[in-house]
Amino acid sequence: MERREFLKKLIKWVPGILGGSALTSSIIYLYPSEEKKMETKYFPAIELEEAPRKGIKRINLTYTDEGRENETRIFLATLSEGLTAFSAVCSHLGCIVDWDSRQEQFLCPCHGGRYDINGNVIGGPPPAPLTRLPVENRDGKIFVGIKV
Repeated sequence: MERREFLKKLIKWVPGILGGSALTSSIIYLYPSEEKKMETKYFPAIELEEAPRKGIKRINLTYTDEGRENETRIFLATLSEGLTAFSAVCSHLGCIVDWDSRQEQFLCPCHGGRYDINGNVIGGPPPAPLTRLPVENRDGKIFVGIKV
């Protein structure tokens, strides 16, 4: 095969192969395979008497799901509507926020995201508030719902 003929075939086939790859990727993106449906399971966080009477309390929650031990940080807050739990994961890029009691804000160390005591965005790039987690009081313990 001569060089000129090889280049003609290359010019014909390369765009077709690239286009086919792009089409296949688009179809996979638009119609993903069925994923495991996540459900909310409740895990014990703290004893009821340890719950904050006022303000925010940070908790490192360790729980076991399907034989694997997991750890996550949550915040329990006593608000006007009662005891509320927030995920500590920033809605911007998933960094872990912390509570600053002096400023009375949740602060994200990565990109300067700031949330008020209700988890609402008050500054920075986060597109959504902190995720609220369901809370239950059972048998003198506070249980927090986590999607697993």
